[in-house]
Amino acid sequence: MLNLPRFDRIVATDTEFTPVVGGHVVPVCFDGLDLVSGRRERVWYTELGPDPPFPTDARTLYVAHQAAAELSFFRACGWPAPARIFDTYVEFRNHTDKAIPKNQYPDQRDGGDSAYQKAGLMDALEFFGIQNLHGYTVAEKKRLQALAVRGGPFTAQERRELQDYCAADVNVLGPLMERLLLYIRARRKAPGAPRRGLAQALYRGRYMNAVAAMEYTGVPIDMPTFVWAQEHRLEVMEYLIKEGDREYGVFEGTKFQKGWFRDYLAGHDLLDDWPRTGKRGYLSTDQRDVKDQARAHPQLQNLRQLLLLPSVLQNFKLAVGPDGRNRTSLMPFNTATGRNSPSNGEFIFGPSVWWRGLIQPAEGWALAYVDYSAQEIAIAAALSGDPELLKAVESGDPYIAFLVRADIVEDGATKQSHPEKRDMAKVAVLGMNYGLQPRSLAAGTELSLPEAQSLHRQLKRIYEPFWDWSRRVVDTALLRHELTTYLGWRVRVVEGTKTTTLQNYPAQAHGAEMLRLACCQIVERGIRLCCPIHDAVLIEAREEEIETAVEATRRCMAEASRAVLGGFEVQTDAKIIRYPDRYSDRRGKRMWELMVEMQERVS
Repeated sequence: MLNLPRFDRIVATDTEFTPVVGGHVVPVCFDGLDLVSGRRERVWYTELGPDPPFPTDARTLYVAHQAAAELSFFRACGWPAPARIFDTYVEFRNHTDKAIPKNQYPDQRDGGDSAYQKAGLMDALEFFGIQNLHGYTVAEKKRLQALAVRGGPFTAQERRELQDYCAADVNVLGPLMERLLLYIRARRKAPGAPRRGLAQALYRGRYMNAVAAMEYTGVPIDMPTFVWAQEHRLEVMEYLIKEGDREYGVFEGTKFQKGWFRDYLAGHDLLDDWPRTGKRGYLSTDQRDVKDQARAHPQLQNLRQLLLLPSVLQNFKLAVGPDGRNRTSLMPFNTATGRNSPSNGEFIFGPSVWWRGLIQPAEGWALAYVDYSAQEIAIAAALSGDPELLKAVESGDPYIAFLVRADIVEDGATKQSHPEKRDMAKVAVLGMNYGLQPRSLAAGTELSLPEAQSLHRQLKRIYEPFWDWSRRVVDTALLRHELTTYLGWRVRVVEGTKTTTLQNYPAQAHGAEMLRLACCQIVERGIRLCCPIHDAVLIEAREEEIETAVEATRRCMAEASRAVLGGFEVQTDAKIIRYPDRYSDRRGKRMWELMVEMQERVS
């Protein structure tokens, strides 16, 4: 029996529901078992009332595996969210065999999930040797899940099967939680960190409620344009490539021509430094390499979008509900650093940036994109305690501050007065977090190798305390075989883990912690939170209330940064979008304009 005296009830919970693409789930059944009293409630959808079968106050702990799904069921029923949640999925990922992938790309990008311990309920049961308590095979689970997805009406036999299956999942949650509590209670407390254990697990469960809220709210989409783009996707691709390629001349029809691409690069003095692949040194068109080159050479940004077009349009399955809102699973805690990883095809912020022009508030409403300013560098400055780096962050523009400190630009320079030099400094300063070397710095900017080497020496000289701290991070990780954030999200270090990955982990993982905590506070203060985007959030409010909502959101984000960074506050910026305006990203501006132009011609 679980011994958690702070709770009167510990309710193991599972639900079954019918998903609706882009919409709210349709409840099928609920099963809950109070592990303290033994009381059980099995409720079919025809019996659902306005109140949940168990209390949701702070004296009741709800236990679930991937709790965002159960919380979506609660929201669909109009039930209040539980105040305390323990998610066995999240804790299993955090405390067992979750390791950094050996081949994780060592920069700001967060690796996929292919190299991690699988964390489904059956995987967790098998890991702890308690699968016999469940009684279902994987094949049986898939059949019953498909039955729930099919939706009603259900026969009496189907009802019994679904309720029994739901109960079986509930029956194993108590033993699974007991095993996980052994791991949690055995964890070491990091110096200066808050109390470990159940408190941190409940914080992660708290975030699952924020996830359910975001998935319920969704992102408003311009439906007429979306429907038109879906119906004319092939014509859109042909038109965008034809018009967008006028400045490059690398496509024949819709087919990319490598020889013409080589000619273009040679004609613009870009050929020698372009990344190569294979023994024969073919020009790389890998998305990562093209992205790096477009960052160093902005004139390539539209070309990057053109190269992505065929795959984007073929895989573009944006999940839009009957009410014109984009909703999909945010897949929380699904990367090494704990960030979300929603489907690129289903999530509006997943595919090419120009598609984001589909985001448009409804009449009388407004949206706001609120993001942390230089979040990764601010985290590095706070965690390392480097006085010069802290000073650079507090200046409001750490990249210009570095240029001034290195005597590359004069005091008083701004982003507007020195845009190219600032872009170069941004690559260099951000690269400190993942050990960017001079050769890669040269490849990602317009610097020669000697110039990149000189700039790299300046970084090491000016920010020497940061580099010392970064080395200690790596040494500690190799000694303890793990890295852990201030709030307890951990990752194992395995054979083959790259040093650059370890260097980058503190900034990325603490950035994820910061945004999670901010999302919790935003939702709990009644602000309509549409979704998180790496280091930013998208919120929604009535047009006359949007400024108030933005200020409240910025306060939440500031409080979250102070909580994660021991009092250091990371600044935020905000961009408001009022109807009939739409969300826009400068990187995709030209492509969006071409699509609108085509739409107007066809109409």
